[in-house]
Order: sequence, then structure tokens, then C-alpha cells
Amino acid sequence: SKFTYKAQEYMGKHILKSIGIGLFTLIVMPIAAVVLILINSTAGIGITLIPIYMLLLFIANAITAIAFSAMLCNRSKGMKFPIVLVLITIALWALEIIPYIGTIVAFFSILIGMGILLQVIFSKNKTISKGEEDIEKINEKIKENIEKSEGKEIEKQ
Repeated sequence: SKFTYKAQEYMGKHILKSIGIGLFTLIVMPIAAVVLILINSTAGIGITLIPIYMLLLFIANAITAIAFSAMLCNRSKGMKFPIVLVLITIALWALEIIPYIGTIVAFFSILIGMGILLQVIFSKNKTISKGEEDIEKINEKIKENIEKSEGKEIEKQ
């Protein structure tokens, strides 16, 4: 899907940016929610930010696993995405239950996942995946054929 293509791009090329955005979100979003709640006119927005923040925290690990799996499958063509996703998820879980190391792995997994998700949602640049590029080429050929056929019809008349 488009999400996996964009996620693996942010996982590979822009990993530091993803970590930075995740760290920024992890720190700023709860502070912003509290400030918005303290201001009477924006309390509803602040209260809405809290469950959104919690949702981000819950799905961040899954986003990291999806992005890492997509990146691995993209680099080695023989791998099947669902199998790699299950294996990566189990590996992340296994690393996270190790004392001390697990806390660090979980922290960075959350940072990366939050950063990737927010970049995919709020990205202004439209990255074209391989599948979309092929579809665009096919659409261009169809348009050319329609224009040619319309030109032939006009010549006949």
C-alpha cells in the first residue's frame, strides 16, 4: 500500500528525522494538551489531544514493525511481507522484554513509529511509489492512444 512504501522510505532514508519528530511529539503533545485544557476556550481541543496521544503511543511499535518489514522486503525481493512482519514483531517483542535493553529498544521503537506515522500523515511532498509510477505511465499511454484515435476520427471527417 501507499503507507508501507512511504513508511519504509522514512525508516531508511530519514530515520534520524523520524526519531526527532517522534521525540518532539512525545514531549510537546502532552504539554500542549495541558496548556490547551487550562485555557477555557480551547479545553475541548486539549481533551481531544489526550486520547490521540495515547493512540499514537499504542500503535507506534506496530508502525515501526511495519516500516522495518517493508524496508527489508524492498531490499531483498524473495521475502514475503506478512511473514517478515510477524518475525519482526516477535523480534521487537523479544528485545523489549530484556531488562534495561528492552526499555531502550521500546523507547526508540516508539519514537521511530510516532515520527514515521506523523510524517506519512502530514507529508507535503507526494512520494511516488513504484506501483503508482507504473500506473501513471499506463495512464499516459492511454491518454496518448485516445488523442491519436481522436485525431484519426477528425481526419476521416
